[in-house]
Amino acid sequence: MRLPSLVGGEPDRLLDARGYTAEGQSLTLIGPLRDEAPPGEVELSSVPSPEWLAAQNRINRREGETAKVFDTVLAAIDVPAAYAAVRREGRIVSAAYAAASDGWLCLEAVATDPDWRGRGLAGQIVSALMAWGAGQGARAVGLQVQADNASAQTLYRRLGVERELYRYHYRKGP
Repeated sequence: MRLPSLVGGEPDRLLDARGYTAEGQSLTLIGPLRDEAPPGEVELSSVPSPEWLAAQNRINRREGETAKVFDTVLAAIDVPAAYAAVRREGRIVSAAYAAASDGWLCLEAVATDPDWRGRGLAGQIVSALMAWGAGQGARAVGLQVQADNASAQTLYRRLGVERELYRYHYRKGP
């Protein structure tokens, strides 16, 4: 069960009493859209290729049913979307996607292979997706990030995505 911070503390107290445990906290951040793509080798596609899906699932360690659900959700997107990738040594090592609608860009699934982190690849991808979104008429960007992912938050804030709308966490039943 997902609980946004907007509901206050009472639901948490009730669920605690029933043996539910809290797990994972995420932030929902928004900001103005930057429309300058940095120089780099970001590949953009309007559909997720099998290779892109496999890279996303590999980097995020999704397998089996979890990978199928992710792939199925992407197939159901019915607004303009872009799937971004950066390759190194012939394979995708950083990937993300974004969807544009009603002046907003929703940025999702930003992931970089652990061996390639800290080299600015995610920043290139996010910037390229923001530039793509601006071309789609988006004026602002929104995303969700894990509260304990300091490096991702630093990246998003550096790109101007710094206004926190709310937080949420999950509760797991006994």
